[in-house]
Amino acid sequence: MSHSDQQMMQHQMFRIRFTELNEIFAVMSLRSFVTGMIGIFVPIYMYTLGFSLADIFLLHIYMFSTELIFEYVAAKTISLFGPKHAIALSMPFLVTHFWMLSTIKTYNWPLWLIAVMAGISLALYWEGYNYDFSRSKSKVGVTKDISRLYIMLAILGAIAPFVGGSIAFYFGFEMLYMVVLVLLLLVFLPLIWFREKHIQRSFKLSKINLQPIGRELIAYGGSGIEASVAITMWPLFVFAIVGTTQKVGFVTSIALILSIAVTYVVGKKVTNTNRHAFVRVGGMMESLIYIPILFVDSFGQVLSLNFARSLVGSLRGAPFISEYYLHADERSRAEYIYVMESAIDFFRIIMFIVLYLMTMVLPGAAVLIIGLLLGAIGSLMTTLMPPAKCELPLCKDATIKVTSKLRPKYETN
Repeated sequence: MSHSDQQMMQHQMFRIRFTELNEIFAVMSLRSFVTGMIGIFVPIYMYTLGFSLADIFLLHIYMFSTELIFEYVAAKTISLFGPKHAIALSMPFLVTHFWMLSTIKTYNWPLWLIAVMAGISLALYWEGYNYDFSRSKSKVGVTKDISRLYIMLAILGAIAPFVGGSIAFYFGFEMLYMVVLVLLLLVFLPLIWFREKHIQRSFKLSKINLQPIGRELIAYGGSGIEASVAITMWPLFVFAIVGTTQKVGFVTSIALILSIAVTYVVGKKVTNTNRHAFVRVGGMMESLIYIPILFVDSFGQVLSLNFARSLVGSLRGAPFISEYYLHADERSRAEYIYVMESAIDFFRIIMFIVLYLMTMVLPGAAVLIIGLLLGAIGSLMTTLMPPAKCELPLCKDATIKVTSKLRPKYETN
């Protein structure tokens, strides 16, 4: 829920290029498929139950505040037990979160409790996933071939919103949540049996200096704003125009399929010398795409705009993700990821607080439009991401090999 479906797919497609086939990738791809079935429909589900925009924003304030608090717990868990254990630990909280959402009419769960379950899960999952992702990339370099299995899993993730929307349309949200809960349990079981070679390391925030990474913090925070807009404001906006969850899922799936193709092409074209240009140009174009939203009022226009969003978003997506992980290579990995994930939580909290306050003085439609325009600001913020000094295994100077002497002396894992 913390990342949009398109961003998650770009994570997976980027992993295709930079890591070897392993069990954790397969399980996490299946998790992406399952959460992709429900993620964009959570705000629609709450809205159809009678919750106001203010309630939906309040849920996200609670959720990201919890995630911010538990980022430190997640970092300590990774340092002691390893990233795969953190990912496994996140799953029961995610299952509980969705179960509470599915039974909120029956038990009247308080929003803060539902949000706390999600926030804990998000902190454990994303820190574990990003640490494992970053560490794996730096070890094995670039792979030449892309497995058919990877492509199949990517396509499954892309069609997930359409599958989820169709289930909600024909059988109701309760059935969709039931399917998601069963599938999440099936995803969780293999994680219990995973073995992980992990060397315990100390986690000390003194290893990271905030001043040199100021632009990175703002840029990553901007990506969080854009992703949150994409998974909350955009589904509500589309639902208001097209009127059914099936059409919302169809629009999202078509966009994700397009993003797979564009992400693959971009991955083939990106080099050390042009990667940052993709981030900058893609971020600026993505911000401009939000402006026509003010004039969209038909299904065809929504579909066209979503095509455009996926196209320009994919130009920025994979190169931006690569910059994030390459910067993690340059610093103490665990501390860097903790600080960056905390920053993205902070920016999201501020955004949802602003929107929550706006609901007190403006009509819902105006607040929704303002929220979408905040997505444009978030996209512009991503252009501040500075280029990484090195892309393993070669630095910008192709004659210089990256050795252990170039790594921070405290990076042991």
